[in-house]
Amino acid sequence: MKRSVAFTGLIMVLAAASSVAAQGRPGQGRPAVEARSACPTGAYSVVQSPDGSSVTVLFHDFTAEVDGSGPARARTTCRIQIPMAVPTGYALSLSSVDYRGFALLGQRQSADIVVDYEVGRGNRAPRFQRHLQGAREGDFAFTDRLPPGRLRQAGCGARGAPGPILAIDASLTLTSAGGEGQALVSLDTADQTATGALQYRFVARPCLPRGGRPGSVSELTSD
Repeated sequence: MKRSVAFTGLIMVLAAASSVAAQGRPGQGRPAVEARSACPTGAYSVVQSPDGSSVTVLFHDFTAEVDGSGPARARTTCRIQIPMAVPTGYALSLSSVDYRGFALLGQRQSADIVVDYEVGRGNRAPRFQRHLQGAREGDFAFTDRLPPGRLRQAGCGARGAPGPILAIDASLTLTSAGGEGQALVSLDTADQTATGALQYRFVARPCLPRGGRPGSVSELTSD
């Protein structure tokens, strides 16, 4: 009986020690991610040029933020689908994407920007991803250029068929070790920039008749 009690006590001591050790291991005890969506209906605006050369997305509140009082992680996501206006008789190819925003980060704070997009069903582009490390305060701008032929052209479907959809899946993740005050990262909102947080630029090629030869590529301008 005494041996049984002693054995039970030993198990309890080992379990407590294991719990303490686990809390001290790297990667253990990380703060949970506080997640929210930035793109309910009415939370963003889309501007397309009449000739289809660009699609610009303006956000009203696409921001991840923490108060910095303690370790914290915050993530804001956005998923939207934009019907594209393709000029009659043309197909569009994505040539580049501009990303603009603002970051306020302390020395032990960082932000990650991740954007996946698809131009027409099954026509997914490579993931765009950037890591911002503090300390920093100010605007940022990145351009992602796609080499010709990286994505299939969108358009030139059957007459009367619906146009292609630009599907965007974006996220901002902010990580703070705490003790450095407020931190935030955002993709520009409508009142901060005239050009938008995300701007997709396209080039156009005339649709080919069946059995025709490729024509020249023309870059459309929205000026």
